[in-house]
Amino acid sequence: MKRSCVKSVLLGLFVFMNHMTTTGVSASDLPRQAGDPHPADGERDCSRRPILSWATGANPVSRFKENETGNDVYFGTDYREVMEAADLQKPSGKGNRPTRTFYPGTLDKNTTYYWRVDQKNSVGMTKGEVWSFTTGEKNVPPVEFEPTWESLDKHQTPEWFKNAKVGIFIYSLSPTRAEYDAYWKKHGQLGKEYPKIGREYPKSMELDAWDRNKWDPEGLARLAVDTGARYIVFSAQGEWIFFPSRYADIPGSKFSKIGPGQKDYVGEIAEAVRSRGLKFGIYTNYQKPYLYPYWHRIMYDMIDRYQPATLWFDEHKMGNTATLLHSRELLAYYYNNSTKQDEVAAEDALGLYKVKTWGRKLVHGDWYRKEMGPRHDDISEGSFVRYEPLYRWRNRSPVGRSSGLVKNLVDWLVDAVSKGGNIELTIHLHEPLFSFEKRTMLQIGMWLDVNGEAIYDTRPWVDAKPQSKTAEGIDVRFTVKNDSLYAILLDWPTGLSHPMDPGVLRYRVETQALGKATFGNLRARQGTRIEMLGIDWTTLNWQQDEKGLVVTMPGRSGDSGFEPEIPCDHAYAIKITPRPDWVD
Repeated sequence: MKRSCVKSVLLGLFVFMNHMTTTGVSASDLPRQAGDPHPADGERDCSRRPILSWATGANPVSRFKENETGNDVYFGTDYREVMEAADLQKPSGKGNRPTRTFYPGTLDKNTTYYWRVDQKNSVGMTKGEVWSFTTGEKNVPPVEFEPTWESLDKHQTPEWFKNAKVGIFIYSLSPTRAEYDAYWKKHGQLGKEYPKIGREYPKSMELDAWDRNKWDPEGLARLAVDTGARYIVFSAQGEWIFFPSRYADIPGSKFSKIGPGQKDYVGEIAEAVRSRGLKFGIYTNYQKPYLYPYWHRIMYDMIDRYQPATLWFDEHKMGNTATLLHSRELLAYYYNNSTKQDEVAAEDALGLYKVKTWGRKLVHGDWYRKEMGPRHDDISEGSFVRYEPLYRWRNRSPVGRSSGLVKNLVDWLVDAVSKGGNIELTIHLHEPLFSFEKRTMLQIGMWLDVNGEAIYDTRPWVDAKPQSKTAEGIDVRFTVKNDSLYAILLDWPTGLSHPMDPGVLRYRVETQALGKATFGNLRARQGTRIEMLGIDWTTLNWQQDEKGLVVTMPGRSGDSGFEPEIPCDHAYAIKITPRPDWVD
């Protein structure tokens, strides 16, 4: 090196050190170099719509906030340009990012890209290494979604989700005592952020441990079909995950795989479900990136592998802003990397904003959750899911009275569908609870065998109201399909029985007056035909009078009792074609 150059370097170093001394800062206050890139440095066959992310390299001795002035990102296909760039106005300059993520847009096939992240704080800047990755050759879906609410909100709730009405939510198995103890030994107590991880092996985990319970994905898929469900949601990830991921059990990751060897619980249940024509979804505990830096990578991995039709979020889903949770980036990745992007549905639980509208209306995403809350009386603003365990302890019935477990659940199903929602029946896999849940689900399936026409593929009656009572005091819920209205009675209208004749050895079972349902707000149109689902040998008699539309329940067929007048248990669907008018 020439003497003049040495002098310049020494002078610059002196000025820098003098600045550090006079301002009370030191080199240790500079941000550390960015690291741990995603995609990994040199990774191949990467998504053409990736979300780039990195670790900040937090400086534990710094008195200054890491990245308080952001991260300068450089990105392009020219290694030298990316390496040498020192000005964000250069072609490779992609701006100053407030978060540790960057979305580069849709990339070319089979192309190597280079990128660099310079970390900054008020003291100065630390230049990053140049990383690279190579895209694959897969085609991308037609619509590109950017990680902004304006772009993401253009995604529409898919029709299959609106049509499905019934899903099953399956809580996965739990770690064994040995797996739990190993996790505790490795990670220790996670404090207030994760108080459920403790020294004592929870009783709930012991009951659900995978080595104590049968894992039968084919049987679960058959049960879903027999229940009348159109989709399954599987609890696939907490701090323990249920598929072989490269981001589990590695340094810096707080995730561990459970189960024997490379067993892929998620893949097995997904295959069993889809082979029967059902949709498959995934539930996950949303984790804060600064506590669980590999969580988003595990999510991207699951999206790529299993292409879930719907995503549930829990845990820290509303524990911070969407910016700090990187939830817009996650949603963009989900939409952009789903082969059938118009057929996927994500829960509206993506940040602190949701606290104000939890259980009330849709804001972002594709559906929101009503979790065992009280009923709402109006048609929902957006699609929702009612989460219903098959054992109850609150809000047992939408009509304020409990009439037995199966009937309560059928009533909740009918109530949710009439207002624009689905119901997801929630089950666990340990005995004896699972056998009890299975018995309950099969009875709901029997009810749907008779009344599914009034449930599946229907919509709320937006031109009227979703619910009312008959003049006789019976609760009613309404759904519509094509030109028909379905008035679903939550009780059976009864008539008056003949008094027994003491002189007759055999008492008479027919009624003096068949039950009637009077719909005070309905006005039938000319040529109206009224039927009851499950009664296929006759139509129902009806008349329009000053009280409203009066419908008489079916009587005996006269065929020795082989054609029952009451077609099912729990609730009863009357089909009115064409749709009547609603009159207040």
